[in-house]
Amino acid sequence: MALFTVRVDLEYGDWFDYESLHEGMSSAGFCRQITADNGVVYQLPVGEYSIVGEFTNRQVMEMAKWAAKKAGRKACILLSHATSRTWSGLKTVRPAQENAPQGIRKRRASFHRGQMQFDVHETPDGSG
Repeated sequence: MALFTVRVDLEYGDWFDYESLHEGMSSAGFCRQITADNGVVYQLPVGEYSIVGEFTNRQVMEMAKWAAKKAGRKACILLSHATSRTWSGLKTVRPAQENAPQGIRKRRASFHRGQMQFDVHETPDGSG
């Protein structure tokens, strides 16, 4: 699975614009949280999103651009594709839960004449 981090900055964006952005990014399969290997969940900074899946950089960028249009502002987008990620100072959203299932969310995207379609399913063991 590839790890992607996407940063979206809205030109002259206010709180309402970012709320629209969050809704659009969520509907495209992006998360505003990141989970550490030990199961602790952290909140990403405003305008920062994560997605894990079998995507190309181009697919993730198209998904982000599609979602950012929901905010109605010019969007500057930076995409990073990584094999691992490290962070510091992020707010803890949920501590690790003992014996909690660590399902992997697999996402696939397809593009048809300007329309985006998403297939999202979870597997408890990550097998698919």
